[in-house]
Amino acid sequence: MRNKIIVLRSLLIVILWAFIFINNVSAATNLDLSIESVAFEPVQPIVNQTVKIVVRAKYIGSSALTFSAGINVAFSHKDFQSQTSSFNGPSIIPSTSTPLYSGSYFTYTFVGKFTSTGTKSLVLKIDGANALKETNETNNIFKPKVNVLKIGDLIKLPTNSAVYL
Repeated sequence: MRNKIIVLRSLLIVILWAFIFINNVSAATNLDLSIESVAFEPVQPIVNQTVKIVVRAKYIGSSALTFSAGINVAFSHKDFQSQTSSFNGPSIIPSTSTPLYSGSYFTYTFVGKFTSTGTKSLVLKIDGANALKETNETNNIFKPKVNVLKIGDLIKLPTNSAVYL
């Protein structure tokens, strides 16, 4: 009798887990993430200077996101060396206790250095591993450019007529 109770309990747990999993998968049809903008700190980094790349993303699904699938940004560039930093990664990790609601913004940060000068064309993709089944997979890529300077380069800001060294 005791073994039957254990088997029934185990079976109930498996059925409950399957129900929760199936509901999360079916709910995924109205989930969507999008990259809104990318900022560089400093705006025009110098080669080998520590730089933060801050990706501003938005959750635009119609139901609350209660798990962290997709809250990642894929990025690599041959001239960018990542550094260990407490800033790396997402600013929020959704869960059942802290869901991400439609219209919510969050950031994803990379810290590192560019190893050569020139204009860098980057490709960033939110949900880079396609862990989240989204209603729109075409809005996940963002392609910013950044000009990496060397010490001694002259720069001119678009909002000011002055030239800086």
